[in-house]
Amino acid sequence: MALATGLLREAEAAAHSIEASCHRAAALDQLAQTYRMMEARDEAVRIWTHAIAVALSGENHAAAEEDRRCSRVVRDSARGLALLGEIATARGIARAIQNKQEREQALNDIGRVVRERRHGSASGITPAE
Repeated sequence: MALATGLLREAEAAAHSIEASCHRAAALDQLAQTYRMMEARDEAVRIWTHAIAVALSGENHAAAEEDRRCSRVVRDSARGLALLGEIATARGIARAIQNKQEREQALNDIGRVVRERRHGSASGITPAE
């Protein structure tokens, strides 16, 4: 486990070095997903919080295609937080997504997580590509 944690710390440093904000946010989102799968909740939340901040900033300053990419990262990160049980936070983040289609998809994904949690398992939801 210590080796994996060390490698993840290196991956985080590499992600932070990515210049394009939407790409940096996407790399952080992937890293947070890895922490979630490892059941390292606090690390996943910490990294998703940073990925969301970077992606929301990118939504405001990117070209149209990058703007959409940033919106997808926010959507995926909000869904990840919902999978960790951070439903209210995830909904608030989803509502902040500027792209209407991505915002609606995020809210739908979170609703699906809530329904699955009520029925015993939200493990069937995986972040979109």
